[in-house]
Amino acid sequence: MVNGCFGGFGVSEQGAEWLLANGAGTDKVSVTKTVHGGYASTYVNVDLLRHDPLLVRMVETLGEKANGDHAKLYVREIEQPLYRIDEYDGSESVEEPADVHWNNATINEE
Repeated sequence: MVNGCFGGFGVSEQGAEWLLANGAGTDKVSVTKTVHGGYASTYVNVDLLRHDPLLVRMVETLGEKANGDHAKLYVREIEQPLYRIDEYDGSESVEEPADVHWNNATINEE
């Protein structure tokens, strides 16, 4: 699961409700609503690994409705189980070991 736009990874309130209705525990997903000075706000917290099957299914099921306020979530398939998410200003990409160029300190090039 990756965010494809600047802003940052985030799940919508509808996405959080879907997760809770489909088996995510309240220790992993929560929605908090507050009112301050007449302004209402909603805070969604999702503490699931990006490769969690439930999170992936939620994005595949809800599509754009899964996106938080500053997110454009998509599923990125990987070739092997090792990956890391590289982030710049909230926009993310997935890197796998094959994507990394390693320098070899045992080779002396002249």
